[in-house]
Amino acid sequence: MKKVLLTRLFLCSLAYHLGVEANAEVVTATDFEAPEHPAGPLTMSSRPLQGNNYGGRLGFTIATSDRIQPFGADNQFVILNGSKTARNGNDVGKGESFLGWFKEISLLSTYSFDLYEPSGQDGVVRFGLGDLDLNEQRGYVSWGLGNGVIKTGLNTEQVSGPPPRLEEDRPYKIYVFYNGSGAAQAIEGLEVPSLAPGQCALYIQDKLTGELYDGGRYRHTGSLAAPSTFVFRAFSGDKGQAYVDNLSFGDQLQVDIPEPAVMALFFGIACLGFALYRKAKNRA
Repeated sequence: MKKVLLTRLFLCSLAYHLGVEANAEVVTATDFEAPEHPAGPLTMSSRPLQGNNYGGRLGFTIATSDRIQPFGADNQFVILNGSKTARNGNDVGKGESFLGWFKEISLLSTYSFDLYEPSGQDGVVRFGLGDLDLNEQRGYVSWGLGNGVIKTGLNTEQVSGPPPRLEEDRPYKIYVFYNGSGAAQAIEGLEVPSLAPGQCALYIQDKLTGELYDGGRYRHTGSLAAPSTFVFRAFSGDKGQAYVDNLSFGDQLQVDIPEPAVMALFFGIACLGFALYRKAKNRA
């Protein structure tokens, strides 16, 4: 079990440093690292991701990797915790309900972020597009993640799909595309049908293998003309938990996916490197 974990961490680190993951034309991005982003609760004055923790709890906060390492060691990330009890021994992320805004949007928008759901959850964490919230009045298109299952949120209809079931305790990269223009738009870098006006597309990349999965197309069914923000949310009864890192926004519908052969090459390099490391350790 320990060997598998070490190999996964090594692969993640290698892929990160070599840039082996999808990347859009980025306008705004944050990795939540210090000193620009000190550990602690996200507030209304935080930038670029603002937060509001209801009830004085800390369900929406930046944490360090000293106790849990969903995205590797020596790393800061955001805890999304709608549960009143701490999980995985982390005392920072206690909370009940929270609301987080990423106030970046354009007629064509690509959002991406790393996502990790720890096992043992009994609730849901929400994300998607809205007008400062994801409730019935302000939600545009959104999703909820719980126990590896992604479900549609309020005011959201699935046009195609469904999304794959995710493994818990495994890092993914989430891509959300929004077409706010008046015409169908191609998603550059993906050989898929164009995205219809007003619709959103969801794609999910396994950060350990590089595989990219089509999570479906979605449309708004409410009365909101257009979204104004990307939102992370937990309502008072949601009780879910997830971790987020490397949040970015691009003003085009574009990703750059490495060829499978390239991913296989880097996987081989990673395995060779790990084998050499083990051999050297055994000699010591």
